[in-house]
Amino acid sequence: MKPRVCFVVDSGTDVRLADGLADGTTLRILARTQPSGREVSQPSRHALNVETGPGSHAAFAMFVLRRLLALRRQTDVIVVQGYGPTAAFANLAGRLTGLPVLMLVCSPME
Repeated sequence: MKPRVCFVVDSGTDVRLADGLADGTTLRILARTQPSGREVSQPSRHALNVETGPGSHAAFAMFVLRRLLALRRQTDVIVVQGYGPTAAFANLAGRLTGLPVLMLVCSPME
């Protein structure tokens, strides 16, 4: 059975990352609405399960907390991209549900 991954994307993600995760997992993406861009950089070779949340950072962080709590029985691991408020709330959801949370920071500046 493939691990069920919930991938939390605060500021958009590269399709190669989404495709790589989707290759070996059952993937669900929670993405913050990107008003001037795309949540996933390009069309995927997979039929991605993407839920978009509010565009504001604070509202998206709350959306992520609520969704992760609701999805706790359908998720094996949480992967959160970034380290801002959304990551803090994803980690809180992990603590409350007992799910492991992995943080991914992929900015060369960081």
